[in-house]
Amino acid sequence: MSRWRMVLTLALASCGEAAHDETEGSRRCDAAATLEAPLRVGVGDRVDLALATDGVEAWSVDTLPAGWTTLATGGDRLVLRAPWQPSAGTLSLALHCAGGSEELAIEVESVALRWTSLPTWTEGEDGPPGREYFNWWIDRAAPDRALLFGGFHYRPRPFTVGSDLWALDLPSGTWSALPAPADPPGLAGGQVAPLPEGAGVLWYGGLALENGVPTLPFELSTLDLSSATPAFVDVPVEGAPRFGDYQPILVHDEARRRYVALCGAGLTGMHCDVHGYDPSSHGWSSLQTAGEGPAGRNGMAWVHDRENERVVLFGGDRGGSATGCDCDDETWALELAEDPPRWVRLETQVAPPGRRNGAWAHDEAGQRFFLWGGTADGSATVPGLWALELTRGAERWQEVHVPDGPTVRTSGGGLYDGVRRRILFGFGNTRAGPLVDLHALELAP
Repeated sequence: MSRWRMVLTLALASCGEAAHDETEGSRRCDAAATLEAPLRVGVGDRVDLALATDGVEAWSVDTLPAGWTTLATGGDRLVLRAPWQPSAGTLSLALHCAGGSEELAIEVESVALRWTSLPTWTEGEDGPPGREYFNWWIDRAAPDRALLFGGFHYRPRPFTVGSDLWALDLPSGTWSALPAPADPPGLAGGQVAPLPEGAGVLWYGGLALENGVPTLPFELSTLDLSSATPAFVDVPVEGAPRFGDYQPILVHDEARRRYVALCGAGLTGMHCDVHGYDPSSHGWSSLQTAGEGPAGRNGMAWVHDRENERVVLFGGDRGGSATGCDCDDETWALELAEDPPRWVRLETQVAPPGRRNGAWAHDEAGQRFFLWGGTADGSATVPGLWALELTRGAERWQEVHVPDGPTVRTSGGGLYDGVRRRILFGFGNTRAGPLVDLHALELAP
């Protein structure tokens, strides 16, 4: 899991008997502090301070700057949430030693997020053509590389299923074409989840159009990237159904050594059923759930919140037409650590406008779920950038104002680049046509 922590060293310079007058002695607690990085963060970020408290018997937060909140405190750790607007202030810690105490003042600042653009390219030549309902992920074996596969292309006609594979060099922002994988699923709108080792992924679901008629064959396969020629390999499945799902959710539930698939558009319509795949037994089975769950949907935004062992989803289409959306603005969590998994509707006070087919990503270090774009009517794109605080018990949506952003869109994608503390957004379409570009939401100053 990606982590971003500042290390604050609280070192006691001296703690002993000081000079005293004839009537009363005194003791002094002097402290020095150093930061390995300046305490300057993007708005709304989570500040996870590791405290090295050599010589300090106890410490406490004395004063928080306006707008800052405490998420966790105790021992050698202090976790704060920065305000969602630019601000500057002073964080005061009270340090205690035998017979004395000292206040430590630390200047903190939250600064506005910013957009940057990655290099442009000629589609199909030095970079991929435009697309929607595609998959991309960071290569676990090489975290400076992202991989992009398939989706629906717009050429030679809309809804052309693609099977191309591209690599994005994340430091430079340049693309390179990889050999097309052997035995591709021939579907778009499926979902991938990482394999336990290496750069490969497990693929589930997807849709094909045959003479304009959609088909939903059951598809579960791995994309093997270990050889010079990538290949999709069908995995054995016991209890496989005849049909799969379009735009499902798929996560690797590491703690329970299983994959979990939920929601999507099935042969009989939208659903939020939950299924599990056990790689050790190759069993595919329905998972019973507790709690009243959400109405069936696809096109929802979602993240695998590994820190809290749950899937969190927002919005989606509950069964509207191709030119509309029966969208809601509900936020739900499926608690994976419970047996059976339990559905919980998260009450967030405010919420973004409902939509389908937005772009989203999980800022794992900041524990935030970012949502951008999508449509509520099959035509216009919903403006604005939103973020959901994922701290358990404090879930809250917040609109984030970032100036000079790229063209907002529908059916684009978001990808969290933890090494560079940013989210990549790109591809998708507007009413004017497809977009072939990449932009970065920079999360750190």
